[in-house]
Amino acid sequence: MQSVMIIDDSEADQFFAKLEIAKFDSSISVLQAYDGFQAMEVLEDAESSPDVIFLDINMPRMSGHEFLAEYVKNFKDTSIVIMLSSSSLDVDKDRALSFDCVRDYIEKPLDATYLSRVSDLLEK
Repeated sequence: MQSVMIIDDSEADQFFAKLEIAKFDSSISVLQAYDGFQAMEVLEDAESSPDVIFLDINMPRMSGHEFLAEYVKNFKDTSIVIMLSSSSLDVDKDRALSFDCVRDYIEKPLDATYLSRVSDLLEK
């Protein structure tokens, strides 16, 4: 895992996710966006897609679900998307997991132990 993107409107959640990623492997490059709209802009300007996108659901301007719909339309080399949300609602989980690029749905916060599982996913 060389690069990840965190899409979350909470500065605190962004900070803690970035901290856990650095604890797991400080060489991982981290892109950040505070809503789906900003994430689309960052991805359009990026030289390559991140290996993993950690995506929140409830955000202003463009939610995680809206981002997923745009992402699969606009990017051919899709990253692995992990939903990282505070929502435990089955409807949110089912909707997110209906996208092929979404590999998992976890509740916040992100921790370094989970990152080793993600790393294993990438190696397969």
